Formats: sequence, structure tokens, C-alpha cells
Amino acid sequence: MLAGCSVVERPASRRLRDEIARIRAAGEPLTFEELRAGQSPGDGADAAADYRAAVMLLTDLDSGPLFEVLGAYRAGTRSCPPVPPSNELRERALGMLAQSEPALELIDRAARKDACHYALNLEQIELPCLSLFRRATALLSLRTLEFGFAGEADRAAASL
Repeated sequence: MLAGCSVVERPASRRLRDEIARIRAAGEPLTFEELRAGQSPGDGADAAADYRAAVMLLTDLDSGPLFEVLGAYRAGTRSCPPVPPSNELRERALGMLAQSEPALELIDRAARKDACHYALNLEQIELPCLSLFRRATALLSLRTLEFGFAGEADRAAASL
């Protein structure tokens, strides 16, 4: 068993060393320290604080109904011509979008900034609550689809 493992391990180890050497030769960072050293703060405003504030505003938004409504909107786009959701569903969507307007405004403001240095803290294995980012993405998608169904093509394009 030991001999078998060493036979399999040696080529894998060699491939790993070769790949690390290739990455290093290309000048790419291999450690978090090297990654940070190569980052520049950028000349423009940093959008991270706006994104952070936006997702925190979404903590109380129930994602179950949000994804249900979004699914209905997306289903309507699969036919030609697209079929808008029912008036009841659109009212629910408009209510969610109105409730989330402060977060959406922050996201829009952040998107116009030149840089974003959002600290993910991967070194400490402290990932941010990704479900909040997923909610934000669903709201943005819902807003764009609603503008499209409302015949507001310019606003839909701007929402993208």
C-alpha cells in the first residue's frame, strides 16, 4: 500500500511543483501577503462601504417570496412574446422593490464608483454572509425585469 501511494504521489507532487513554478514565473501572487502587496487602492472612490451597507439593509427581507416572485418573472420571459406576471404578482414585486429601495440606491451608487476593495477575510476563513449578496442580486434582477415588463427599456438597461 505504501509503495502504491508513493508511486501515485510522486507524479502528482511533480505536477503541483511545476504548476506553482509556472504561476510564480508568470508573476502571479501565491500567498495572501503577495496578493495584498500587488493591490493598489486605485484612484477612484471605493464602493465597498456602499455594498456592505446595502447588503446589511437586506437582512430582514424574506428571500423565499423574493425568489418565488423572481422565478415567475423569469418564467414569463421564456415565451415569445414575453408574458408579464399577473397584476397580483407584480404588486408583490413592486412592494419588495419599494421596501428595498434604500439598498438598491446604495448598490447603484457603488456601481458608479471606480474601485471596490471589499475585504472577504479569506485568510481567517470568515466568508461574508453570501445569502445577502444573493438577495441583492435577485432584487437587481427583479427590478430589471419589472422595468422591462413595464415597457421602460432605458431604465431596464440602466438597472443592468
